[in-house]
Amino acid sequence: MTSQSPPAAAAGPIDASWQRIWLRAQGREWVSLALVGSSPRAPEATMRVAGMLARISEELGQPLVVIDARAVELRTMASIQARMRSLAARGTRAIAVLRLPMDNPITVPIAQAADASILCVFVGESRVTNAQQTIEQVGRDHFLGTVVLRHP
Repeated sequence: MTSQSPPAAAAGPIDASWQRIWLRAQGREWVSLALVGSSPRAPEATMRVAGMLARISEELGQPLVVIDARAVELRTMASIQARMRSLAARGTRAIAVLRLPMDNPITVPIAQAADASILCVFVGESRVTNAQQTIEQVGRDHFLGTVVLRHP
């Protein structure tokens, strides 16, 4: 995928880098997508990425629901998975925003329940070993790609 700073606001034209990310994400059929982030310094960054993808989807007339599952616990895991299945059954796309598995082990089954995943890594902050472990735990074939971001 491509490198871009997370958007600050959802106003004005959509930058070509974000359009490329959206188009690459359409390379495989999906209704549910897991967006796995890795920024302890900027925990909202992955939510902003999801927000930008939702904005693009909305502009295309395709509603998309963003589910903040970064703090999901074992006792609420099944309800998140059920919500994703329910939205998919209605034909509504959903993005579940998650943390790295080393920060929250529930990330793995939630990501695996999604049709596909994208890993968000942050220049100068994300560790290569954490990214590799995440890809291995969720499953390499499950990932559409990686978005590399710079902090503003």
